[in-house]
Amino acid sequence: MNNAKSTRQRSYVKVSDAQRQVLIELMLQNQNLTLRDASNITQVNYESAKAIWTVYRKQGRSQSLKSKAVQRTVASAQSSASNDSVMAAFDTTSKLNESRWLSRRS
Repeated sequence: MNNAKSTRQRSYVKVSDAQRQVLIELMLQNQNLTLRDASNITQVNYESAKAIWTVYRKQGRSQSLKSKAVQRTVASAQSSASNDSVMAAFDTTSKLNESRWLSRRS
């Protein structure tokens, strides 16, 4: 019924940080390489490659924000785990000092 140009629904594909890094390195090392050629070499959709390259040029970011959020979450979990061990050591020291104080009083 619609005689206008048929539109194709885009399929979205996640681009890994490794693919992003390869694309950026290709563009930086080969001045004569076009973005379309680099996207074909890395098998990344041209529109995605264009967005990755634009973000890299403007922000200097070569990783996706989601992977950075995961890294922050892991770092936070590791930090809280080390904080737990510090608190456990502090509790042990506090109990030891308390028992010394009680033994001095008796």
